[in-house]
Amino acid sequence: MKPDWDKLSSEYSDSKMVVVADVDCTVHQGLCSEHGVRGYPSIKYFMAGEPEDYKGGRSYADLKKFIDSTMMEPACDSNNKDACTPEQLKSLEEAMAMSADARKTKVAEMTAEIKATEKTHEDLLQSLQSQYKKSQEDTETKVAELKKGMKWLKAVKDAGKKDEL
Repeated sequence: MKPDWDKLSSEYSDSKMVVVADVDCTVHQGLCSEHGVRGYPSIKYFMAGEPEDYKGGRSYADLKKFIDSTMMEPACDSNNKDACTPEQLKSLEEAMAMSADARKTKVAEMTAEIKATEKTHEDLLQSLQSQYKKSQEDTETKVAELKKGMKWLKAVKDAGKKDEL
């Protein structure tokens, strides 16, 4: 991943919209802790000053596609409405019509829903991994038993007849 990351960093080195950087969490533990880095390598991106976990592919092509589709457009926000599409502007104006407390509450609710959705997915993944492991063990046991029994069937050699097994 490091060569692709370095290539990406070089490509966007002169960008006014995107900064591609890396942080050594063994050196900058406070910064990593502040932004919730729990594993390495972690990729974070920032939208409206808030860190988000990047969950896409790790190849150069995947990362570049994400940057180009997400980060290269001027930010659509209440200070830059000209950068908004009509759909974005409608959603932005609905959000602007809400009180700050109502927006904060809605963000908290949606964040909780995101976490619950991700937990449901993680629980399913764990269950599937357990099922796979059990199936693999059962299959290996059954195949070993069948091969053991088949050994004796193949060991019978009929005199004068060609063995077809």
